[in-house]
Amino acid sequence: TRELKYEERQHLAYLKSEQNFESEEVRGATLEDLDTKLIEQYCSILGTDLSTTKDVLVGKNLISSKDQKEVVTKAAILLFGNNPQKWFDLARVRVIKYDGVEEKTGKNINHIKDEIFEGAILSQLEKTKLMIKSQLKDFTDLDTETGKFIVKPEYPEFAWLEAIINALVHREYAIKGMDIQVKIFDDR
Repeated sequence: TRELKYEERQHLAYLKSEQNFESEEVRGATLEDLDTKLIEQYCSILGTDLSTTKDVLVGKNLISSKDQKEVVTKAAILLFGNNPQKWFDLARVRVIKYDGVEEKTGKNINHIKDEIFEGAILSQLEKTKLMIKSQLKDFTDLDTETGKFIVKPEYPEFAWLEAIINALVHREYAIKGMDIQVKIFDDR
């Protein structure tokens, strides 16, 4: 047997629910590291009547006080951070569009679009959604019953969007190693 590394012990504690990654403090982060516009949008969606956005953050356990100082959690940085990648460098989405049905490398490299989206999770979602939508085809068919042309997307938006949302929400941000990748081929 071997001794577990610190990161492996942390991951095991998260899996056993002994520790909660999202509620841990981001050392060095302050309220200034949070995007007030994103927080205000969130408050608007909640329909909250709390007097300040700080009250909402405290109420949702996204910030707290410790030794007369504000403590910003990892969840707050990921959701509302001005630059979450400062603390979580691979908390991003990479979308790659390939020419053909397989990924090639070296002198045969065949990607025609390769974009990385950073920022807070909702910002990544919006940017990723727009990019993917621009890369998918629409097909026009004649509806024989109405005699009108109807446009059908290559893939239903709800299906691929749900996959992106799940990847962003369920990503194991505690584990370092790889960003979220979306690969688009001619046949999938």
